[in-house]
Amino acid sequence: MNKTKEKIIGLILSSTALLLAFSANAQTTFPSITARSTYTKDTLLGDFRTIVNYVLSFVAVLAVLMIIYGGYLYITSGADESRLGKAKSTLIYGIIGVAIAILSFAIISFAGSLVSGQ
Repeated sequence: MNKTKEKIIGLILSSTALLLAFSANAQTTFPSITARSTYTKDTLLGDFRTIVNYVLSFVAVLAVLMIIYGGYLYITSGADESRLGKAKSTLIYGIIGVAIAILSFAIISFAGSLVSGQ
C-alpha cells in the first residue's frame, strides 16, 4: 500500500508541474520556423535561436521536475540512509541541470549577439 501511495503522489506532483509549465506559456505565441528559398545570416541565426530556446526550455522543465522528485524522495525517505542519499543526489543533479540550462541560454545569447553585431 505504501508503494502505491508513493506512485500516486509522484504522478500527481509530476502532472501538476507539467500543467503549470504549459499554462505559463498558454498566452505566448511561439515563433515558427518556415521553409525559405534563400537564407541569410539573420534568418539562420533566428531559426537557430528558436530551436535552442525550445531545447533549453525542455531541459529546464526536466531539471525542475528532477528537483521536485528529489524533494519528494527526501520527504518520504524517513530514516533510510540509501533513500536519503538517492534524494540528495537527485536534488543536486536537478540543481546542476537548471544551472546548465541558464548558463547555456546566456552563452548562446551572448554568442548570437556577437555574430549578429547587435
